[in-house]
Amino acid sequence: TSASLMWEKPEHDGGSRILGYVVEMQPKGTEKWSVVAESKVCNAVVTGLSSGQEYQFRVKAYNEKGKSDPRVLGVPVIAKDLTIQPSLKLPFNTYSVQAGEDLKIEVLVIGRPRPKISWVKDGESLKQTTRVNVEETNTSAILHIKESNKDDFGKYTITATNSAGTATENLSIIVLEKPGPPVGPVRFDEVSADFVVISWEPPAYTGGCQINNYIVEKRDTSTTTWQIVSATVARTTIKIARLKTGTEYQFRIFAENRYGKSASLDSKPV
Repeated sequence: TSASLMWEKPEHDGGSRILGYVVEMQPKGTEKWSVVAESKVCNAVVTGLSSGQEYQFRVKAYNEKGKSDPRVLGVPVIAKDLTIQPSLKLPFNTYSVQAGEDLKIEVLVIGRPRPKISWVKDGESLKQTTRVNVEETNTSAILHIKESNKDDFGKYTITATNSAGTATENLSIIVLEKPGPPVGPVRFDEVSADFVVISWEPPAYTGGCQINNYIVEKRDTSTTTWQIVSATVARTTIKIARLKTGTEYQFRIFAENRYGKSASLDSKPV
């Protein structure tokens, strides 16, 4: 434990420039004063104090002619263990990882006494598994994710708490992979003898990047063969023409991003 001391310089220097100061200390219950620090400026740090022990400090100025009378610094003080409010330092707030790759996020932790660390994912306490776990060192908290998948996508909160306070940081993990399927049901906005207009909603899970296009396929329900209507649909609607009158059709839609193609959203037969 340590004490930081400050004082004012003397009003009179005795006609000679002050060269420095000597700090003396007296533990409570003893008569002896001992020199614990020397300083050229009006402050000093005294280290090696015992927690719970009471101390008195005094300071003397000196110049070429000698030392001043000692001046007592403040009231006696009781040494306590230093407390530092927690703080967390993150290199980034958003992390992207390709599906199947490992991810390690290290957060610098500052605080005394040593803060207690907790992790939350999407509002719930982070469940540790053989694949997802947290580690603590003397100076950091580390989140390890092995073979990341879309379950790891989300918002994470790390909290550090000690007797001096609490610190919180938020981070997001984006897992880059093929998207989830478009959201249904498939709507039939227009149905005619030889064409239909269908629409759908974008995927709830985009795979961490933008959807490039949709692939729309059709099949005559009397066969199991699917035919591509268009593999470059930019919007969430399409007019499908040249249908045979009186034939029942089913349609399916895939979403595609740079990492691949989703599972399909299938329409009801029409």
